[in-house]
Amino acid sequence: DIKEKKIRFGLAAVKGVGAGTVELIVEERKNNGIFKSIFDLTKRVNHRATNKKVMEGLAYSGAFDCFKNSHRAQYFFQKNDKENTLELAIRFGNICQEKNNTAQHSLFADENEILKEPVLPECNKWSRLEQVSKEKEVTGLYISGHPLDDFEFEIKKFCSHNIVQLNESEKLKNQEIFVAGMVTESQSKITKNGKPYGNFTLEDYSGATSIMLFSEEYLKAKHLLEKNNFLY
Repeated sequence: DIKEKKIRFGLAAVKGVGAGTVELIVEERKNNGIFKSIFDLTKRVNHRATNKKVMEGLAYSGAFDCFKNSHRAQYFFQKNDKENTLELAIRFGNICQEKNNTAQHSLFADENEILKEPVLPECNKWSRLEQVSKEKEVTGLYISGHPLDDFEFEIKKFCSHNIVQLNESEKLKNQEIFVAGMVTESQSKITKNGKPYGNFTLEDYSGATSIMLFSEEYLKAKHLLEKNNFLY
């Protein structure tokens, strides 16, 4: 938030962005004011700092959430196999900068010539899971929420322990326990004797733990152990 001078996550730490890119963006914002839209950003910031990888990282992390009447799914919306909105914004910015550079070197340039800014497409918003999963992909953290937020009430009411407490195995001996979480990793393997087994990582608000299942126990639960599944 610029007015309150709060930083939620340093842009240079976003995967694919980097300090050099951030410096160019911040310099332009300081010199000519805040950006009004993604198209305003690509039009004003040097095209070296607005390549596809950078723009995707910024969009996934929520850096464009400050733009009014917009949501993240719009930036990746693609209609009829054409370019998505990010690609359109990059092309729009390049054309604007090219025209501006040409005008500066022409004695007869029309100073009033302005390219019409594109409009964000109408489309459905991403689910909470999709949005926060993309955040974690480029920042290593969930920022705008947690995948389990939709089940917060159920977790509080029906779970006897959290995931981190599973590591205290001595305290849990002979107890019946109930935990809930999301599968973040899952692997299916075969032993040297040809028997199936698997391990999966279960994560909740407290942390994560790796769990192994063998033989019949594994085969019974295998269909549940897919990445992003919610388990109780």
